[in-house]
Amino acid sequence: FSVAPTTSASLAHSTVARRKLAIVEGATDARILSTLLRFGTTDEWAVAQSHGQLNLARVAAAMADAHRGWDLVIVTDGDGAPDVARKRIRLELDRLAPHLQPALNVLNPDLERSLHVRPARGETDTQLASALAAGIARAVQEGSPDVAELLQSLDIPRSSFV
Repeated sequence: FSVAPTTSASLAHSTVARRKLAIVEGATDARILSTLLRFGTTDEWAVAQSHGQLNLARVAAAMADAHRGWDLVIVTDGDGAPDVARKRIRLELDRLAPHLQPALNVLNPDLERSLHVRPARGETDTQLASALAAGIARAVQEGSPDVAELLQSLDIPRSSFV
């Protein structure tokens, strides 16, 4: 797995920022989430890739030891069966680290479609941020519970996208 700090948090807005770690499946999800974290959060974030849904719980358990005191948020695709994905990850977390209770966001069918964004090759971070803002505004307008839960877990107000 790999971890990349994001520059999403502007500590100038708040003197008390929490340290948080988001764990996602792969590079595209990491890029989307790192871009999303630029919208309205004052927390200090890092994003880790698990390289697949089956590794999420294992990476979360390892990262919890490495980043004691950090809040953990897992973001994954539902792949058409969000309850199955959620249950599988919770069972694996209970087996590996029963004390660990990270926020678990399962977006169905996947992160890209839930946020109405498809990162393209050669797309700049600015272009992705613009597409993401429009996509999330659409998801918020549609009343997507998955997106509402994700924004809440990331401490990003929905009003940032209205």
